[in-house]
Amino acid sequence: MKIAKLFNPLLAMIIAGSSCRCYSVEAKHEQVGLVSWVQLAANPERYDDKVILICGWLSVDYSQEEKAIAIGLYLSKEAFDYRDTSLMIWIDAKSLMAQRDIDRSIWLSLKGERVRLQGLFSKAIPDGMSPHRLSKIEHFAQTKPGEPIWKK
Repeated sequence: MKIAKLFNPLLAMIIAGSSCRCYSVEAKHEQVGLVSWVQLAANPERYDDKVILICGWLSVDYSQEEKAIAIGLYLSKEAFDYRDTSLMIWIDAKSLMAQRDIDRSIWLSLKGERVRLQGLFSKAIPDGMSPHRLSKIEHFAQTKPGEPIWKK
């Protein structure tokens, strides 16, 4: 009987807790968690202005003239190889580089590597010229073959 009295409130707390939403501490935006490219392509509005975790192939390009780095995340290695921007998300370079205090040459060496990023997603503007974007990066990790993508 004593176990039942303890168990019911505990069960109620677990059920209530499981329905609450998580929010990014810094950005105060809802955290969705791991999102697949298929989910993102099918319903970008659903993830707009929310913190997502996504994996892909990193594109890092440096312009000497502008002294700027352009960073994109591609769906697949093939999309990266062919620079298929329809299968890409722009990454806020300053936000990403703030995650790791490393030299620009090291960032350039990550070009073509598979990574996991967590940040604030903004859907594309319907003009066809402004692709989806990930800003306010909260998490960055290089992933290795065979490593689960959800591992932090």
